[in-house]
Amino acid sequence: MPHVDEALIFWIILATQVAGVSSLIVARFGERSWGADAFRRTFFICLLAVGLATVSAIHLQSATWLLGAATLGLMAVGGTLDCGAYRSASPEF
Repeated sequence: MPHVDEALIFWIILATQVAGVSSLIVARFGERSWGADAFRRTFFICLLAVGLATVSAIHLQSATWLLGAATLGLMAVGGTLDCGAYRSASPEF
């Protein structure tokens, strides 16, 4: 296997993290906008990219895999978190 520079792996992981978190923020704030479908697709593509970068870092035995794993967790929770308004279940009289 060819030698891969540790700094290059770090910057690739960092770039995918920034893209992933940015796509999460745009997808969550753009839920009711004209581009909601495009934002959602971009989020899932970035989620895949972060996952692949993390698996690659693990395979190359780089210590930066932990950063990618943390971003995957953040994206998974952020993508499924329901931030809708809380409705009370009490009946109205």
